[in-house]
Amino acid sequence: MRLSPAKQTNRQIIELVRVYCKLHGLDEGTSRDLSMAAALYNIGKLSWSDSMMTAPSDLLHHNDRERYRSYPKQSESLLMMLDPMKDAARLILHHQERWDGSGFPDKLKGEAIPLGSRLLKLAVDFIELQRGLILARNLNADNGMLLRNAGKVLNGPLVEKLIAFEAIEGAKYSIFVKVPEQVNGAILEVG
Repeated sequence: MRLSPAKQTNRQIIELVRVYCKLHGLDEGTSRDLSMAAALYNIGKLSWSDSMMTAPSDLLHHNDRERYRSYPKQSESLLMMLDPMKDAARLILHHQERWDGSGFPDKLKGEAIPLGSRLLKLAVDFIELQRGLILARNLNADNGMLLRNAGKVLNGPLVEKLIAFEAIEGAKYSIFVKVPEQVNGAILEVG
């Protein structure tokens, strides 16, 4: 089974990372590494069961939660064996760190988190929240969750810049299109 099309996120995360790279004027090498990190950030999840792959992270049991918290290190370990992937692997390692220092694996805080890892986290959270992979419900792209987590989980200025960009240019990018919300089996159009 692996992931149903509704839960697949890599294409959208890669697109959003490319938007960020353009928005932040990142050089070609950094953009390439960040795009590779976006494509491979969850490679450490390959040994997971299908049920764990599709479960929202907030509903994982204790043992599964520990396994979840180890996937950035596993992803990094797999990719560090390949010289062209080492920079992307370093970004992946820290993409679950939180601005307030409560993330994992190393509890880095604020500016100690590499910029590429902060951008990857914002992209992953933005897309995975919409797909029900973080919370038990899908959220639309209304930015409320991003704003509530700015300064705690996410880098506030990066969130503000993304929201400003979406307001001006969002219609040009499929990643900013509102997704249908499902409530008790009925699909409601949001946005």
